Formats: sequence, structure tokens, C-alpha cells
Amino acid sequence: DNHLQLSLLYQNITTDSIATNNNWVKINLEGSMQGMGDGEWSRLSNRSAIGARVNVHCGPSIITREIIAGKGHGSMDALELHFGLGSCYSIDQISIRWPSLDEESMQPKNTIITGPLNSNTIYRYVENIGFVGLKGDLNLDSNTDILDVMMLINYVLTDEELLPSIFWASDINYSEDLNILDITKLVYFILFH
Repeated sequence: DNHLQLSLLYQNITTDSIATNNNWVKINLEGSMQGMGDGEWSRLSNRSAIGARVNVHCGPSIITREIIAGKGHGSMDALELHFGLGSCYSIDQISIRWPSLDEESMQPKNTIITGPLNSNTIYRYVENIGFVGLKGDLNLDSNTDILDVMMLINYVLTDEELLPSIFWASDINYSEDLNILDITKLVYFILFH
């Protein structure tokens, strides 16, 4: 019983698909759970935010995407959500239903982000922190370089209190502790990426 399994990739080249005046937004979500859950509803989402549902409100339109681990033959859905916005230039609202429990309402946790937010932008949003920049970009200049390493060394040595978004960017290995391993990983990233 030899059945040929064939995977095809189609390219959409219709006129409306190649127009240059269409807008978009990409959203990367990250849950705050460290380690594995206990099989019960958790107050924190898994790190990949699998199961999260995002609604982008753009004018009268609401566009929905869900982070799904995979479906179908030989596939893994992207964890980055891509929304085509057409002619919409700004986003009125983003709503996120996390795969975690809001302990007050005993319902799935919801986050509402009110706009206006720019289209044609990539956003990264971390549960319980909010919008963040790049991992390792401690001085928020949209680059990871030696200046970020120097800042991280200072944070490790001084053990000062950091804003949650800066701590997130500094904790390169997600250990919830800033140490030499974070410095080593950041240096390695800068040298080899």
C-alpha cells in the first residue's frame, strides 16, 4: 500500500493579491508561564500562546486569527499572526483571548488594547507585561549590540529593580533571574546572528 503524499504550494498572483496599497499587521504573542502547567486551567498562558485568539478591529471590520500548533498533512502553523487589513491604515482595537484563566471572572483572560495603532507594523505582546521590543534590546534602539551587553552586565552586577519589559528583554534564557548565562547567550546571539 504505497500512497504518494504530495505537498503543494500555491502562489496567488491575481490582481487584487499583488496590489501595493494593501496594509497589514503582524502580532507575536508570548504567554508568561514558566515550565509546564498542571493540566488544569492556569492563570498564565503557555510560552507560545497556543490557543490564543486575536481580534483586530479596523473600521467596521473585525479580523480574527488563532494561534494553532498545527493541522493537516506535514504542517505547522506560524506562531506569528498576520492580518491583511486592505485599505485600513490604523487599527482601532486589538483584543486577545488568552488560553489562561482570569481568576476574578473564572473565564478565559482577555486583554483589550485600544488604538489607534499603526498598520504595516510588527507588534510583540507579552501576557501580563504588554508591548515589548526585541529580546536582548535593552536600550530600546531596535538593535542588539555591545551597548546592550554592557547594560546587561550592569543589571546583573547591580541587581537593580527593572521595569517588567526591560527585565523580559534582559532575561535571555527565560530563567526569571539575570545572571552570566543571560550575558553569554546575548553575546553569542550578537556574534552569530
